Amino acid sequence: MISQASIQEVLDTAAVEHIVQDHVRLKRSGRNLKGLCPFHNEKTPSFMVSPDKNIYKCFGCGKAGGPVQFLMDLEGLSFPEAIRNLAARYGVKLEEDGQEDRVEFAERDSLYIVNEYARDYYREQLMETDIGRSVGLSYFKERGFLESTIEKFQLGYSTEDKDGLVKAALQDGHTLDRLESCGLTNQYGGDFFRSRVIFPIQSAGGKILGFAGRILGSDPKAPKYINTRETDIYNKRRVLYGMFQARQDIRRLDQCIIVEGYTDVMSLHQYEVRNVVAASGTSLTEEQCGLIKRHTENVLLIFDGDAAGLKAAMRGLDIVLGEGLHPMIIVLPDGEDPDSLVRDRGTEAFLQYLQDAATDFIVFKSNLLLEETENRPIQRARAYQDIAASIAKIPNAMTRSLYAQDCASRFGIEEGHMLDEINKALAADSKMRAIQRKRDARQGDTAGRMAIATTSDGTSPTPVDTDLYHERNLARVLLLYGDQLLSEDADDSVGAFIVENIQDELESYDDEMSLRVLRQYIESYEQGNHLRADAFYHHEDEQLRQFVIDITTSPHTYSHNWEDMLENTMLNQPHPDKNYETEATEILLRLKMRKLSRTIDELMKELSTLDEADEDTIQLKLHFYQRLMVERNAIAERLRHGVMT
Repeated sequence: MISQASIQEVLDTAAVEHIVQDHVRLKRSGRNLKGLCPFHNEKTPSFMVSPDKNIYKCFGCGKAGGPVQFLMDLEGLSFPEAIRNLAARYGVKLEEDGQEDRVEFAERDSLYIVNEYARDYYREQLMETDIGRSVGLSYFKERGFLESTIEKFQLGYSTEDKDGLVKAALQDGHTLDRLESCGLTNQYGGDFFRSRVIFPIQSAGGKILGFAGRILGSDPKAPKYINTRETDIYNKRRVLYGMFQARQDIRRLDQCIIVEGYTDVMSLHQYEVRNVVAASGTSLTEEQCGLIKRHTENVLLIFDGDAAGLKAAMRGLDIVLGEGLHPMIIVLPDGEDPDSLVRDRGTEAFLQYLQDAATDFIVFKSNLLLEETENRPIQRARAYQDIAASIAKIPNAMTRSLYAQDCASRFGIEEGHMLDEINKALAADSKMRAIQRKRDARQGDTAGRMAIATTSDGTSPTPVDTDLYHERNLARVLLLYGDQLLSEDADDSVGAFIVENIQDELESYDDEMSLRVLRQYIESYEQGNHLRADAFYHHEDEQLRQFVIDITTSPHTYSHNWEDMLENTMLNQPHPDKNYETEATEILLRLKMRKLSRTIDELMKELSTLDEADEDTIQLKLHFYQRLMVERNAIAERLRHGVMT
């Protein structure tokens, strides 16, 4: 196992913003960075990265953590795998306490391991066997692929042997169950892929999710391509072929080119057009659009001239619009595909062709529908309803308005008629979303969220009552500002102030997680240390780690130069993040008043049950009640007029 010292060195070295930026396009937002969450589909960014705290937090779905947790959540890595990944990236030499046993990894990790084994097996068959070189490698070279490209995409070959992979894997310690779970076996327990060249399908982070195989023979009954069935780690709706190799160039060029085939992707990469992925012949899904949008909003889709395929693609592209992407369309000349075009014209001419031939999707679809419905009024009416439905998918109202003007002119109708159709489509979409929300609600989904009240897994947060809010807020102040001094006295810190004043309130605490944080802080404080929030960011207790990240992060940030944007009258006020003394005092007062109120309520219940004959007890309790009320009213008065007065 990796030594604790090495793990800590990785945690101290890895920068969360560097790791996240490999997967998410981030923009500066005050002191933090902001982007679209990679863990759920969203149109408005709610995913925040804090370089200062070295954590990320999504205020939409609740996912949060540091660099290690990000890789574990996004790529499905185990903790040791994530540590090794980061160590390799930052050049940290890992010390081992002992040998890791892969057999003990979790189920998902086991599937990745088996897929990696299969990839290596297929590559070995391609490059190191006579049949692989003469059939598989010859095919790739006949297609013009260099060995560097073959290596880059980790291509392989499966022989006609009915169980070659299965036998080799079993001999090397893998199990038939694992091979079946990866979709690598057929119904008879033999190899799923036979006599095919193999294309490994990778996640955006490079993990092997599954495989595609292309037949090289001439069997008319056999499909040209077959893919691994969906497994626990492979869902074709969530994968774009080539994204791992393309993601950096997509962000750099702010554009994603989408083609139809694996070899198109490889060929364009070979000609240094690297911002390209393939949807593997299927219509784009919401999940794939979300994967693209992490890196760019600009999409260029390249289609061949097949009319039937083009119409099917047009129907599917409304999803692209609905996800807030900006699609452009290119239809290649008959008989051409990206592979042949780039080889014939070369890189520069190919890129120029893309620039010249690209047409806005709405404009392209309008022209296509007009051509099909010329001199056919009824069909034309249906056509502009169709285009109105597409425009309605666009989230931005101004963009919809501009398209309405343009398309009304193209169809020769009044703009008002086009707007009416768009509004009808918007209303229909809204109704469908409302139905879906009700369906989700019936299944137990919760719509309300509070930034400080996310649950441990971030999936179903519930509102927090006022008492819990104050308990959690005090824990937040303690972890973020406990070591800040309130005066020149080294012992006069925020932490000392809170610890001294909170002891009597702990017994009435309702929130278990806040109480755990407070007790750990007090224990650390008594040993002479101030426990900081970052001590929990990699805590082995996932629930506690998530809780601390939730309470110490906020969707709202202040710029470094925030003071310059305020009026002169505000320049002497402390930064909002520096009001910890006032905030701690107010929270303590509110918690104390809560305790007093509860005691008063209990006292009133006791008084209501006492017998009139017990006059001495009644007088004693009434005197106690009056004292409690005076104390509570004094606290309430301080809170009304400002706690520092």
